[in-house]
Amino acid sequence: MVVELLGVRLIAPVFGTGFHVWASLISVALFALAVGYFVGGRLADRFPRPAPFFGVLVAAGLGVLLIPLYASALIPTFESAGLRLGALLAATVTFLPPLFLLGLATPYAIRISAETVAGVGSVAGRLYAISTCGSVAGTLLTGFLLAPVLEIDAVLRATGSVVVLPGVLGLAVFRRWGLGAAAVLLLLLPTPSGRALPAGTPVFSVDTPYQRIDIVDRDGERWMYLDGCVHTHMNLDVTPRTEWGYIPLFQFLPDFRPEARTLLAIGIGGGALFSLVEAEEYEITAVEIDPVVVEVAREQFGTMDQVKMVEIGDGRPFVRRTARRFDLVVLDVVGADLMPDHLITVEFFRELYAVMNQDAVVALNAIGAREGRSLASLYRTLEAVFENVDGFATNPGGEITNVIFYASDGPLDLSWVFESEADDLRLRFPGGQVLRDALNPFNFWNAPWSRMIRANRAKRY
Repeated sequence: MVVELLGVRLIAPVFGTGFHVWASLISVALFALAVGYFVGGRLADRFPRPAPFFGVLVAAGLGVLLIPLYASALIPTFESAGLRLGALLAATVTFLPPLFLLGLATPYAIRISAETVAGVGSVAGRLYAISTCGSVAGTLLTGFLLAPVLEIDAVLRATGSVVVLPGVLGLAVFRRWGLGAAAVLLLLLPTPSGRALPAGTPVFSVDTPYQRIDIVDRDGERWMYLDGCVHTHMNLDVTPRTEWGYIPLFQFLPDFRPEARTLLAIGIGGGALFSLVEAEEYEITAVEIDPVVVEVAREQFGTMDQVKMVEIGDGRPFVRRTARRFDLVVLDVVGADLMPDHLITVEFFRELYAVMNQDAVVALNAIGAREGRSLASLYRTLEAVFENVDGFATNPGGEITNVIFYASDGPLDLSWVFESEADDLRLRFPGGQVLRDALNPFNFWNAPWSRMIRANRAKRY
């Protein structure tokens, strides 16, 4: 379970974190364990002695221990195979060998623990119960304690060590000193990560439970990468600092409601939005699921000075429980190529509507194919809740684009200052369907474009 959880984080910089990645990892894990159980059972019958069992433990632990040595260099080689097939191939080549070795251990343990055929059922039940409880403990320990404070490589190294050490002790008991000494030597050798860093001068790097964050300085700007894709880059010495990508399209928001006083921002990234509206006297509430992102925005980009209230957590639970009401809402939750499914459904927009003041405006950043079903369906979904919806593209003539959707029950009329710009960037969205909690294929529809989105960003930045 630890390998599966961390495997998603290792694959994410190349293939994202969508269902295709989880399906690939889970399928590979189940297949590897199944083959391991089968082969382990045959080996246990042929060599029913403790020493080979402890050798299996050593091999399995070393397999996990060595994952960081090759994973980050190996996984990108499958990018050309496409999003789904590439993720499946990367998961297979990277994680099948260590998971197969882990699968060998269980039938071996049952075989050498069962004294009689009559007791095999009890032994098997006991060992599978212990194994499952260990998986639960490892999953919780990794997700709640280790992953938030340690690098992925360090957690994998610790996990491999936990498996190797009992094997080494067992080999020592049965006087297999040579094998035990070799395992300890391999355990102590450094296993440098093959992780490639973004170009530039490194400023800050960390793995969080949600994503890999890299901050680098390059070309006079500070760049923020999330899971290997550029998310924010800002010139910290020049005002305005946000003349790139989709951020300037949020400038329509104050123009729609000059009288607005309260703003809710769900998802902050590097905080570029706040530098855009720093001249406005808004009472800002920011909601961000990853506390490290808040730290980065504050300490590395200096964009949080005017944000007085920061809520750490998921945006939807916050919207459900808050008693506050807002004049403006900004949803900037798109990752490199995926959007959180639960934050783009008609049910969520109805919940959001309930915390908005009369004629309040919501601005939502999305990315997808300009003429595809995903953006059109997002437009239809907003239209099912709000009377007026409009959308403006950063790349209106391109195949894929960021779009800032605006939605409100009140009019969405821009002043003459922005009329010409808005006309050039406005898109129409025919077709589409309302996205619901029970059926939301947005990221599935976007999947064919995800590889292009990542490739374009890598080439551009």
